[in-house]
Amino acid sequence: MSQNIETIADELTFVMPRIVRTLTSRSAHSVNLPPAQIFVLLELQEKEICRVSSLTTALHISAPTVSGIVDRLEKTGYVFREQDKEDRRVVNIKLTQAGQEAVTQIRQSIKERWGIILEKIPFADAETYLRIVKQIQEHLESL
Repeated sequence: MSQNIETIADELTFVMPRIVRTLTSRSAHSVNLPPAQIFVLLELQEKEICRVSSLTTALHISAPTVSGIVDRLEKTGYVFREQDKEDRRVVNIKLTQAGQEAVTQIRQSIKERWGIILEKIPFADAETYLRIVKQIQEHLESL
């Protein structure tokens, strides 16, 4: 890694987690959920049906941690567990209607915060930022 890239990578290790924490924690207030539960809800919306093992892989957290998060989300009525129709040993996790509504509210809150941020920079920079973030996402998925 070149010195220039190392310097940028070093700065990003501080900047990116702050961005994610700030957007997530402020959006968490809109539904009164901790960030970990929000991440599970967002992942469930993207996948529609998930197993605990899929969530552990996607979110890079342990199975017991995911199970605890899912237990709490189930108690609040945001998710439910369902036996797989093809393999009864498998338990799938799905969003309830309340869970869908919570995710919609979370995404709207995040979108509004991004809008506030992006309005403060030139439109061309916002477009460039989006393009670069999408490239980063593609590279992350290939790791």
